[in-house]
Amino acid sequence: MNTQTTTTPRFPMTYCSQCGHEQGPGNAGFSSCIQHRIARPSLVGTGCTYRVWTDTHACTVIEVSANGKLVTVQEDKATRTDRNGLSESQDYTYERDLSGSIHKFSLRANGHWKLVGQSAKSPGGTLSFGGRRSYRDPSF
Repeated sequence: MNTQTTTTPRFPMTYCSQCGHEQGPGNAGFSSCIQHRIARPSLVGTGCTYRVWTDTHACTVIEVSANGKLVTVQEDKATRTDRNGLSESQDYTYERDLSGSIHKFSLRANGHWKLVGQSAKSPGGTLSFGGRRSYRDPSF
Protein backbone atom coordinates (compact mmCIF):
# COMPACT_ATOMS: atom_id res chain seq x y z
CA MET A 1 0.00 0.00 0.00
CA ASN A 2 1.25 3.46 -0.92
CA THR A 3 1.04 5.61 2.23
CA GLN A 4 2.03 9.17 2.88
CA THR A 5 1.74 10.84 6.27
CA THR A 6 1.25 14.58 6.24
CA THR A 7 1.63 17.19 8.94
CA THR A 8 -1.05 19.52 10.20
CA PRO A 9 -1.25 22.79 8.23
CA ARG A 10 0.15 25.89 9.96
CA PHE A 11 -3.21 27.72 9.85
CA PRO A 12 -6.60 26.08 10.48
CA MET A 13 -8.17 28.43 7.90
CA THR A 14 -6.59 30.52 5.15
CA TYR A 15 -8.19 33.25 3.03
CA CYS A 16 -7.85 35.17 -0.19
CA SER A 17 -6.76 38.75 0.57
CA GLN A 18 -8.64 40.07 -2.46
CA CYS A 19 -12.10 38.51 -2.00
CA GLY A 20 -11.96 37.14 1.56
CA HIS A 21 -13.06 33.66 0.43
CA GLU A 22 -12.14 30.84 2.82
CA GLN A 23 -9.52 28.56 1.26
CA GLY A 24 -9.42 25.90 3.96
CA PRO A 25 -6.47 24.90 6.10
CA GLY A 26 -2.99 25.56 4.76
CA ASN A 27 0.40 27.09 5.30
CA ALA A 28 -0.40 30.36 3.48
CA GLY A 29 -3.36 32.21 2.02
CA PHE A 30 -3.70 33.85 -1.40
CA SER A 31 -3.09 37.47 -2.30
CA SER A 32 -5.18 37.40 -5.49
CA CYS A 33 -8.32 35.55 -6.62
CA ILE A 34 -6.52 34.30 -9.73
CA GLN A 35 -4.42 32.09 -7.44
CA HIS A 36 -7.42 30.06 -6.25
CA ARG A 37 -9.90 30.18 -9.11
CA ILE A 38 -8.14 28.22 -11.83
CA ALA A 39 -6.60 24.86 -10.89
CA ARG A 40 -3.16 24.09 -12.25
CA PRO A 41 -1.78 20.66 -13.19
CA SER A 42 0.82 21.17 -10.45
CA LEU A 43 -2.01 20.62 -7.93
CA VAL A 44 -2.08 16.91 -8.73
CA GLY A 45 -0.90 15.05 -5.64
CA THR A 46 -1.56 17.92 -3.26
CA GLY A 47 -3.97 17.93 -0.36
CA CYS A 48 -7.39 19.53 -0.36
CA THR A 49 -10.50 19.56 1.84
CA TYR A 50 -14.00 18.50 0.79
CA ARG A 51 -16.68 20.16 2.90
CA VAL A 52 -20.01 18.36 3.43
CA TRP A 53 -22.18 20.60 5.62
CA THR A 54 -20.23 20.75 8.90
CA ASP A 55 -18.07 17.67 8.28
CA THR A 56 -14.89 17.83 6.24
CA HIS A 57 -12.96 15.11 4.42
CA ALA A 58 -9.23 15.11 3.66
CA CYS A 59 -8.58 14.43 -0.03
CA THR A 60 -5.84 14.42 -2.64
CA VAL A 61 -6.13 16.04 -6.07
CA ILE A 62 -5.71 13.24 -8.63
CA GLU A 63 -6.60 15.05 -11.89
CA VAL A 64 -6.98 18.58 -13.24
CA SER A 65 -8.76 19.26 -16.55
CA ALA A 66 -6.94 20.98 -19.41
CA ASN A 67 -8.87 24.23 -18.85
CA GLY A 68 -8.29 24.12 -15.06
CA LYS A 69 -12.01 24.31 -14.25
CA LEU A 70 -12.63 20.68 -13.28
CA VAL A 71 -10.71 18.73 -10.66
CA THR A 72 -10.99 15.14 -9.52
CA VAL A 73 -10.13 14.29 -5.93
CA GLN A 74 -9.89 11.09 -3.93
CA GLU A 75 -10.66 10.80 -0.22
CA ASP A 76 -7.66 10.03 1.98
CA LYS A 77 -7.54 7.79 5.02
CA ALA A 78 -7.86 9.98 8.11
CA THR A 79 -6.84 8.39 11.40
CA ARG A 80 -7.83 10.18 14.57
CA THR A 81 -4.84 10.64 16.88
CA ASP A 82 -6.28 12.52 19.85
CA ARG A 83 -8.02 10.99 22.85
CA ASN A 84 -10.74 13.63 23.16
CA GLY A 85 -13.70 11.31 22.54
CA LEU A 86 -16.89 12.97 21.34
CA SER A 87 -15.37 16.43 21.00
CA GLU A 88 -14.90 19.34 18.64
CA SER A 89 -11.15 19.19 19.29
CA GLN A 90 -9.95 16.59 16.78
CA ASP A 91 -6.49 15.73 15.45
CA TYR A 92 -5.79 13.40 12.54
CA THR A 93 -2.97 11.95 10.47
CA TYR A 94 -3.60 11.43 6.77
CA GLU A 95 -2.56 8.81 4.25
CA ARG A 96 -3.35 8.38 0.58
CA ASP A 97 -6.10 5.83 0.11
CA LEU A 98 -6.01 4.44 -3.42
CA SER A 99 -9.44 2.88 -2.83
CA GLY A 100 -10.97 6.08 -1.38
CA SER A 101 -14.12 7.62 -2.84
CA ILE A 102 -13.58 9.80 -5.92
CA HIS A 103 -15.37 13.14 -6.43
CA LYS A 104 -15.38 15.74 -9.22
CA PHE A 105 -15.61 19.48 -8.59
CA SER A 106 -16.16 22.32 -11.03
CA LEU A 107 -15.22 25.98 -10.76
CA ARG A 108 -18.37 28.10 -10.67
CA ALA A 109 -18.90 31.69 -11.81
CA ASN A 110 -18.85 32.85 -8.16
CA GLY A 111 -15.27 31.53 -7.85
CA HIS A 112 -16.18 28.57 -5.62
CA TRP A 113 -15.43 24.92 -6.29
CA LYS A 114 -18.62 22.84 -6.05
CA LEU A 115 -19.34 19.14 -6.34
CA VAL A 116 -20.41 18.35 -9.90
CA GLY A 117 -24.20 18.00 -9.99
CA GLN A 118 -24.85 20.39 -7.08
CA SER A 119 -26.26 23.88 -7.42
CA ALA A 120 -23.79 26.70 -6.83
CA LYS A 121 -26.15 28.00 -4.11
CA SER A 122 -26.60 24.70 -2.27
CA PRO A 123 -24.82 24.43 1.07
CA GLY A 124 -21.96 21.98 1.40
CA GLY A 125 -20.24 20.17 -1.42
CA THR A 126 -17.37 22.68 -1.59
CA LEU A 127 -13.67 22.12 -2.13
CA SER A 128 -10.72 24.12 -0.85
CA PHE A 129 -7.07 23.73 -1.74
CA GLY A 130 -4.03 24.26 0.43
CA GLY A 131 -4.20 21.37 2.89
CA ARG A 132 -6.03 18.34 4.16
CA ARG A 133 -8.50 18.53 7.03
CA SER A 134 -10.90 15.98 8.44
CA TYR A 135 -13.54 16.84 10.98
CA ARG A 136 -16.61 14.93 12.15
CA ASP A 137 -19.23 17.13 13.77
CA PRO A 138 -19.98 15.48 17.13
CA SER A 139 -23.46 16.98 17.30
CA PHE A 140 -24.83 14.63 14.59
